[in-house]
Amino acid sequence: GMMVIALASIMIGDALIHSKKIHFQIFACILGAILYRYLFMIALQINISVSDLKLLSALLVILAISLSQSFKGGNPHVENK
Repeated sequence: GMMVIALASIMIGDALIHSKKIHFQIFACILGAILYRYLFMIALQINISVSDLKLLSALLVILAISLSQSFKGGNPHVENK
């Protein structure tokens, strides 16, 4: 569980703040953690079940990966011609 939270926090922050400077990267991780916990708080307030919380977590990670890849210019594993 903690690894998923850490991964999601880093990916959400990276999707929002694109910088190579270390202090911006640290700020991005903190911002990502705050947003991740805020979204979970909202989900808990509307009484989402535990199994749905796991689905929400997976969807947040997928969304963060998608946003990160779209801002960086696509899939790094596909050769650009």
